[in-house]
Amino acid sequence: KMQLAMLRAVAAPPRTIRLAFLVLALVFAVCWEHGAADAEGEDDAQPAEGRSISAIMHSGIRTAFELLKDAGWSGYITLIVGFSAWVSFSLPTMPIEVAAGFVYGAAWGCVVGVVGKTVGSCIAFVVARRLGERIGLKIPEALVPYLAGLRTRPLVTMLGVRIAPLPLGVKNYGLALCQVGLSPYFWAAFIVNLPFSMVWGSAGASCHSLSEALAFNASSAQGGMLQVVLYRVLPGAAVAALATALVWRALGRSAGARQ
Repeated sequence: KMQLAMLRAVAAPPRTIRLAFLVLALVFAVCWEHGAADAEGEDDAQPAEGRSISAIMHSGIRTAFELLKDAGWSGYITLIVGFSAWVSFSLPTMPIEVAAGFVYGAAWGCVVGVVGKTVGSCIAFVVARRLGERIGLKIPEALVPYLAGLRTRPLVTMLGVRIAPLPLGVKNYGLALCQVGLSPYFWAAFIVNLPFSMVWGSAGASCHSLSEALAFNASSAQGGMLQVVLYRVLPGAAVAALATALVWRALGRSAGARQ
């Protein structure tokens, strides 16, 4: 329901935004069409009911990466913009992050994941907040137990919500209806997104082909992923968390001094 409401909210945006969404829609349509054709070709031996939307989606993502990987920086920026729009609709993120790690390497693939997921979450926040004020959307039941904490300790509570096993749509759209600020929402999304993006970017960099990256299954690679987490992700995440804490403390001090 929230995805449909978002579509209504962007039904009459400024001309530049309409153009951007039109371009993204055309790219998605082309990739989806190619993906459907690829999935049909790969699954000729299977019955028609065995061809899932997931297979078509993965083939479409593969087509998009094949178009973007040789486009240089313009392709890289296009991927970040497209991935941000993708996340704003709460669509699956792991296949794109792993594929980005394969195409651009662990570091730059991580940047795609962190920036795309954080910006996409903020887009969802702004749209849901505006839409909630217009048509009176209610707070999801799953977030009701967190309301008291969101009022007193918004950042810490939102970190808990982000880590909790809740649907991405509830985390992105639901928090916007809880009258929390965009700043703690942004930092909560960034802090939680960073280690996961590092994991998926590193996993993609260890793959040998784009097809392998898109078919990556975290549960079947737990041993290798444990080494990635211990030796690559945790040190970087610790440094990033420390830097974020220092920045947050400095911002708090500066706000207190102004008051």
